[in-house]
Amino acid sequence: MLIEPEQLPDGWEVIELQKTFAFDTTGFWGNECSNNQGIKVLRATNFCKDGTLDYSKISIRTFPEKYKPIKLLHNYDIILERSGGSELQPVGRVALFNAGTGYSVSNFMHIIRINSKIALPIYIFYFLDFIYKFGYTKILQTATTGIRNLNYNEYKQTTVLLPPLSEQKQIATVLSSVDKVIEKTNELIEQTKKVKQSLLQSLLTKGIGHTKFKPSPLGEIPESWRYGNFSNIAYINPKNKLNISNEAEVSFIGMADVSENGKIANRVSKPLKEVIKGYTAFIEKDVLLAKITPCFENRKGTIAENLTNQIGFGSTEFHVLRAQKDNDYRFIYYHTITNKFRKMGAYSMTGTAGHKRVPAEFISSYNLAIPPLHEQQQIVDILISVDNTIQKHQEKLSSLQTLKKGLMQDLLTGKVRATNIKLKEDNE
Repeated sequence: MLIEPEQLPDGWEVIELQKTFAFDTTGFWGNECSNNQGIKVLRATNFCKDGTLDYSKISIRTFPEKYKPIKLLHNYDIILERSGGSELQPVGRVALFNAGTGYSVSNFMHIIRINSKIALPIYIFYFLDFIYKFGYTKILQTATTGIRNLNYNEYKQTTVLLPPLSEQKQIATVLSSVDKVIEKTNELIEQTKKVKQSLLQSLLTKGIGHTKFKPSPLGEIPESWRYGNFSNIAYINPKNKLNISNEAEVSFIGMADVSENGKIANRVSKPLKEVIKGYTAFIEKDVLLAKITPCFENRKGTIAENLTNQIGFGSTEFHVLRAQKDNDYRFIYYHTITNKFRKMGAYSMTGTAGHKRVPAEFISSYNLAIPPLHEQQQIVDILISVDNTIQKHQEKLSSLQTLKKGLMQDLLTGKVRATNIKLKEDNE
């Protein structure tokens, strides 16, 4: 239990989750729809990381008429993920639906409708989201090959800590206010990422302030630039001469240590003798590029910096790009994260399903416009300033998520009363 009964605030009660239900039902996948006029069906892929729903990619299905009264979503229904998940993402995510009519959920999901005379739907949503983040659903899941299932009978017997309706509303107001700021911060991050991609396209083909251009196979490029490919500015998977002893420490960076936003999330130091065989070697300021699916498509890649003894080893699924003389390694990195490079790279993959890789030949022959070193550095400076802005927003987002997690733990257990929390008018 999250809190002992004798510690409950006055007016609170302990109740089984299912006793707050007005109605619940499994989802339904329906049949194929040929005219795009059917029911919009939400799936686990529509869950966002922040607990909201993405309505941009919806499956359209047809339902028998007899199912429509019981399988269609109502506003303020709670959607529960009953099957799916992964090792790092337990099953049991929840979302609060509020998108109007004509929606349902797939057969891997469950619809829960709350009796508003007993509890507020938004309060129960926050409580279920809390116990998911608290790890409670992990003990209620069973794993089969490639999928996890939630024991729903036990789940609906979950103990809910229920304050009076007036305090439920106060708690929901506090948490919703934080959610609004989180949503705005996410929007700022996505907007800035779009600006960055636009700048990448412009700066890497047209440069800064040029008025004279010349034709090239890429279209018009600045007159002072040259047309070429990666092999003209970078060595692809170069050989290394390591002049250190086998006992010396070097950095080790695995694929899981590289984030999808270009950062090294984790690194360790190991003796050279432990990693010299069976891993990919690189040195300070090399660009690491994931070559295997889906890591490549997910934009995994980074710059190897702050390496122990300026030497690193890592996954064999990295390509290594090393800047040639009079070229900036960061300019090379920014080319590898453009939408064009990633799309063409994904198209060039070879191998069997699940094990497809981007060949080194694709990278070496990838065509680009090459500015002189001083302008490469100017372009990099602009893009770094945009990255710094994104990082600032992401740091704020992380702080907000930590704040919300703490508030959920305090407010939903009664340790802190919502009446004691004062919100700033600007919700920041």
